[in-house]
Amino acid sequence: MKFNIVTYDPTAENINDSKHTYHFLRNLNTEKMFRDELGAELQAQLSTLFQIMSAVDSAPQDMKAIERRLSLEFSETRHECLKFMYAELTDAGTLKQGESTRQAFELLDDLDEQRALETFFRNV
Repeated sequence: MKFNIVTYDPTAENINDSKHTYHFLRNLNTEKMFRDELGAELQAQLSTLFQIMSAVDSAPQDMKAIERRLSLEFSETRHECLKFMYAELTDAGTLKQGESTRQAFELLDDLDEQRALETFFRNV
């Protein structure tokens, strides 16, 4: 499964020139890289994130659900999942993933990770 996130720099003179498209890919190779490096299952991590987000959506007054959603652990798990799903477009027009794309993900400063995760769950 693949999905894209598009961001724009609102301060740019020409908004179209400030367009950034970020690509994400989840396939068996993504799952294997995640498991090999972190010793955890990507699906299990994504399921946990979805449950936490759903708990807040279904009971917005539940302080325990809100605390779990705002926790550092939630943010770190979200970051790790997205880092492994991040992909770059090659000159041939294919998506690639690996150590270099994970390092590139760490340098992104205009990507809203929560929006990216919500986009992923909408596309599943």
